Amino acid sequence: MPNARKRAHVNQRPRGNTYRSPSPQKIGADENKSRAAKGMLFIIAVVGIYVLYLVISGQMGTFLDSMHHVSTPWIIGAIICYCLYYVAGVSSYAVAVWLDHDSPVGIRDLMSVEASGAFFGNLTPAQIGSAPAQILRLTNAGLDAGEATGTQLTRALMLQIASVTYSLIVLLIGFISFRAIYGNLIFLALVAWVIGFLMIFAQIAVCVFPNQVMKFGNAAVKTLSKRGWLKNYSTAYNFVNNEVGELSAAFQRATQSHQGLFVTLVIDFIQLTLLYMIPWFIANAFGCDINPIVSLELCALVQMVGAAVPLPGGTGGVDLAWNIFFGPTFGSLTMAGFIMWRFIAYIGPIFLAIPFLNLHSHSTQSLYQRWNDITHGVKSKESPFK
Repeated sequence: MPNARKRAHVNQRPRGNTYRSPSPQKIGADENKSRAAKGMLFIIAVVGIYVLYLVISGQMGTFLDSMHHVSTPWIIGAIICYCLYYVAGVSSYAVAVWLDHDSPVGIRDLMSVEASGAFFGNLTPAQIGSAPAQILRLTNAGLDAGEATGTQLTRALMLQIASVTYSLIVLLIGFISFRAIYGNLIFLALVAWVIGFLMIFAQIAVCVFPNQVMKFGNAAVKTLSKRGWLKNYSTAYNFVNNEVGELSAAFQRATQSHQGLFVTLVIDFIQLTLLYMIPWFIANAFGCDINPIVSLELCALVQMVGAAVPLPGGTGGVDLAWNIFFGPTFGSLTMAGFIMWRFIAYIGPIFLAIPFLNLHSHSTQSLYQRWNDITHGVKSKESPFK
C-alpha cells in the first residue's frame, strides 16, 4: 500500500442528536458564497451599464456590426490562450503538491482549486474571496489547515510577485515611449504599480517578520482602541497575534524548497504572458493592427491599474485604463474590443469555472509517487489525472 495520507473527511454528519455549532470553515464558506452572490449581481449591473452606454452613446449599431464581422479564428485563439492560462495555474499548484511527497491532493483537486480561485476571486473586490475558497478546497482534498494556508499563500504570493515584477519590467522598458504617446497618464500606471508593490511588501513582512509585525500591530490596535476608532478590540487583537503567527509558520513550511519557488515563479510568468496576450488576439479579430509585444505591455498596464481598484474585477479601473492604452489601437471599436476582452478574460471564466468547482481526485497515490512510477518505468495502475 502506498504511504499517502488519508484524506480528511469534511462535513460528516455527527452521530446521535448532539448539536454542533457550525465550524469556522463552514461559516467562512457561507460568507464567501454571500460575497460571490453580491458580486454576481454587481457584474450583471455592470453589463447592463455597458449596454445602456452603447445605446445612449449611439455606438450600439457600430458594436453589433463589428461583432457580426469579427474573425472567429482569432476569438478562438483568445479563448485557447485563457484555457492555457488556467492550465498554467493548475501546474503552478501542482509544483507545490509534488514537493510534498505524501500529499493526498490530486490533479482534479487542483483543477477545482484553480477554478474556485477564478470564480470567487472574480466576483469579490480585490479578489478577497479567492484565498478562503482555495484554502477550503485544499482542506477538503486532505490537507490540514496549516498546509492548505501555506500552499495557497505561497502560490498567490508568487503570482503577485511575478505580476509586480512583470509590470516593473514593462514600465522600465517602455516608460519613455509610453509617456510620449500617453503623456502624464502613464503615471496612473506607475501609481498602481506602487500600490501593488506595497501590498506585496506588507504580505512578505507578515510572513518573514511576524514578531515585528505583531508588535507594530498591537501598538496600532491599542492606539485605535483608545481613540474609539476600533469597533471590536478583541477581534483585531486576536487577528494580529494569532493569524500573523499562523500565516508566517505556514509560509515558512511551504517555502522550504527554493527550486520549487523558482519553478513556480517561471510558471507564473508564463501564465501572466498568456493572460496579457489575449488583447492581441482580440485586436486581430477586429482587424486592428498592433505589435504583439506592445499589446502584451499595454495589457500589463491595464491589469496593473485594475488591480488597484477595490471593486470586483477592478471595474472602473480596467475600463479607464483600456480606453487610455488601447483606445488608439481600436479607435471606434474600443468599446467592442473591451467588452469582448472582459467576456473572454473575466466574465466568461466565472461561468466556465462552475463545472470544475466540485471536481475531486480519487487516487491513493500522491503526484510524486505516480511521477516516480512513470519516470522509473513502473506501470502505474492509476491515471495521473485522478
